[in-house]
Amino acid sequence: MTFKQFEKHILRLKELTEERDRINDVLKKSKLSDDFNEGLFGTTWYETLITDILKDTFNDEADWIGYWIYELDYGKTYKKGCVKEKGKAIPLKTVKDLYNLITRK
Repeated sequence: MTFKQFEKHILRLKELTEERDRINDVLKKSKLSDDFNEGLFGTTWYETLITDILKDTFNDEADWIGYWIYELDYGKTYKKGCVKEKGKAIPLKTVKDLYNLITRK
């Protein structure tokens, strides 16, 4: 998979996730039910499917893709030097950084 293809899929997943979060925010603010306090939707089936396919495609056994999406919030919470492997800092802010990490030999 080329970087452009990977970027397209990751950015689309991010859009879908942000839309889900907006729906959850509306439900939380609606006060219709205490059931909506945490939102209605957590991680959805399509997020799991897409991340599993990408992990399989890149043989991402360390789950860098999941880490970048869920722990680093699509790279938003990355701080220089916060991710290290064997003592060496790994840049993981952008989609390109993630692609470089999972495609390295």
